[in-house]
Amino acid sequence: MSFNGKHLSLEDRKIIEQNICKGLRKFETAKELNKSQSTIGKEIKNNRKCKYSLVDTPPWNCKFFKDCMVCTSKCAQFQEISCSRRDRFVGACNCCPNIKKCNLSKYFYYANVAQKNYEYTLKDAREGVNLNTTELYELAHIICPLIKQGQSIYTILQNHKEITQCEKTIYTYIEMGLFKDWGVTNLDLRRKVTRK
Repeated sequence: MSFNGKHLSLEDRKIIEQNICKGLRKFETAKELNKSQSTIGKEIKNNRKCKYSLVDTPPWNCKFFKDCMVCTSKCAQFQEISCSRRDRFVGACNCCPNIKKCNLSKYFYYANVAQKNYEYTLKDAREGVNLNTTELYELAHIICPLIKQGQSIYTILQNHKEITQCEKTIYTYIEMGLFKDWGVTNLDLRRKVTRK
């Protein structure tokens, strides 16, 4: 089966939002739009908005909370409890029948917001950095302490699914000096130093 390789339009994104509200799975939306399931999955994951900010995520949403019990905010070991309906099947919490009694973080996908994000990315693509100041601060506060502990970018991204940038992009940001204010440069990257 050949998929339509064109970028998603606002109309496509509205269909994605409608199908999330209907409770349709990502593969059903992909079939309707003639896109791959991974395209739909990435679109939802990259553009859904969490009800809680990275700083305010309740500690009881960490899967290690029962063993730890001392969380006050996100730590290096934080791993959010997943929801199979939200993460595996539908992609977001829009119109979820259990939303009122659910204690997990809520993620919502809105077509208009996703379209604005897409247009912003297109506009700023030539400038090399697709982060506003808030996003840069949030990203730096997650990755910089972990890099200083010796963790690789790959490991950090595996443990922090809320980070939407890919490994290559993070390395590019570090090479551009975006994290110098947090004391992270190329010299802090074990892979970069040891590579011939």
